[in-house]
Amino acid sequence: MRQYLAVGYVSQTKGLNGEVKVKPLSDRKERFSKSSKLRISPPVENVPFLTVKSACKHKDYFVVRFTEVRSIETAQALCGHYLEVSADILKDDQYYVHDLIGIEVKTDQGKYLGVITEVKASKAHDIYVVKNDKEYLIPAVKEIVKKIDIPKKIMVITPTKGLLEL
Repeated sequence: MRQYLAVGYVSQTKGLNGEVKVKPLSDRKERFSKSSKLRISPPVENVPFLTVKSACKHKDYFVVRFTEVRSIETAQALCGHYLEVSADILKDDQYYVHDLIGIEVKTDQGKYLGVITEVKASKAHDIYVVKNDKEYLIPAVKEIVKKIDIPKKIMVITPTKGLLEL
């Protein structure tokens, strides 16, 4: 069975021509680029998938127009629904944030650091927030993160000098 991942939530309509406000649930704005295919969940009668015709970022949401939505009535039917993508689109070294939350983090020497409680986006790379007695900010780079095993819920890092002393 194909897995899907929610990437947006349709909160309300915008205007009278079928545009909707979408709260992004993904940090990848290309999810709403022109021609992107999204599944509506739960399904709306006669509209199982949507094709992005246009999208414009505004504050903390996107104003999206779909090819299949031509009226405010159809747009209203989408409100309160999630927009999803197929979950099999990740590369080997990419992970969904919800899969990383709760993973135990250890050093390559076996020292337990804590669990990932948050993933912060930054311009250069993501940052894993690891908490136990202390809080550690671990850059999500290959030089530090050596292994991520989602099924076993473990991450192994090789900390650089001073990383764990901050």
